[in-house]
Amino acid sequence: MSGEPVGHATKNFSERYAVLSSELLGLLDEASPGPKPAPQEVAATWVERNDAQNYVLLGDPAVRLRTDSLL
Repeated sequence: MSGEPVGHATKNFSERYAVLSSELLGLLDEASPGPKPAPQEVAATWVERNDAQNYVLLGDPAVRLRTDSLL
């Protein structure tokens, strides 16, 4: 409502998806040293990553809410 492009509404989701994708890649990397992650950790990261990816903003970007007269 402040005149920003509609894509700004989903920017945090896109950034979170990128961070979680890198984290998931690290968890699944067979060549990484150290103990292997627990299956529950991999599954939780996978679900969180997919949740951050699958958001859609519905609506007509040409529509504006009237803010000059509130009931």
